[in-house]
Amino acid sequence: MSGNFIYKNGVYLSWYERKNFFKIKKFVSLHEGAGYGREVFMEALERFREKDIFLKVKKDNERAIKFYELNNFFCVSGDDKYLQYIRRKDFLLV
Repeated sequence: MSGNFIYKNGVYLSWYERKNFFKIKKFVSLHEGAGYGREVFMEALERFREKDIFLKVKKDNERAIKFYELNNFFCVSGDDKYLQYIRRKDFLLV
């Protein structure tokens, strides 16, 4: 397992990589709504395009949920606090 991150324009995105997938650990933007988060997220998706991508999001974070669903992530499970999302490499648009 290796740890990696991107920090750019006040946006921090970290992940770890396994053989068949990436898991996004943290995605935070200091400038919510300015478009910097989307830019960094799209850069990360391009890096991960050959593998499935997993992430967790708090159930009450409606803005993030909408963002992930617009970017072809699908909810696959959840608990009292979090939802688990996946973006399968098969669903990526070229």
